[in-house]
Amino acid sequence: MPNEKDKVELIETLKLCDTPIEVLEKLRKIILEHLREGKTHFTASIDVKVYRPPKNVNKMVFRAVADEYVQGASLHDIWRFVNQYYTHASKFDKSLEYKRWETYVSREVLKLIEMGYATTNEIDLLREIVKSRKKMKRFRDLWSRYADKIVVKPIPEAIRKLSSRPSKKKVEIKVNGKEALIKGLYGRRLRIKL
Repeated sequence: MPNEKDKVELIETLKLCDTPIEVLEKLRKIILEHLREGKTHFTASIDVKVYRPPKNVNKMVFRAVADEYVQGASLHDIWRFVNQYYTHASKFDKSLEYKRWETYVSREVLKLIEMGYATTNEIDLLREIVKSRKKMKRFRDLWSRYADKIVVKPIPEAIRKLSSRPSKKKVEIKVNGKEALIKGLYGRRLRIKL
């Protein structure tokens, strides 16, 4: 007898990087099912495929690159995502460990790139930022000037070699005429033509 879990259609957000049409088709199907019921603004729980981070890489930095910002994000966006997570992680202010830890996030992103799981438009600049972390004044100067210019993108073929697991994501969908706006699937809002 087939397993119930095998029937669940997983959405791999990483595919927004290399085969976005497949993701959009699956989402379109979910939206149209709700539209038949007359819903134009609703929240839905979607089954997604998430990858486990490689050894010795911060799970939230990895998640930002491989899950939240699959179509690319600046170093500053990645740091903001990581800091936001640790701010809301528990009652204890874990963010104190990470507050102003742009140096830590820069180092982890560089590690991911050197392991072959991500790529950037400015590898030398990123290395320079990481190298300058012991001289805080220089680091601050480089960070403020270049953190928004360094764009990091995942390398799907490499990430797919890592183990994965199904996970649930709560998304908000708003249908406006022939277009649907999806919030919560990944870092940026996603527009789909119906």
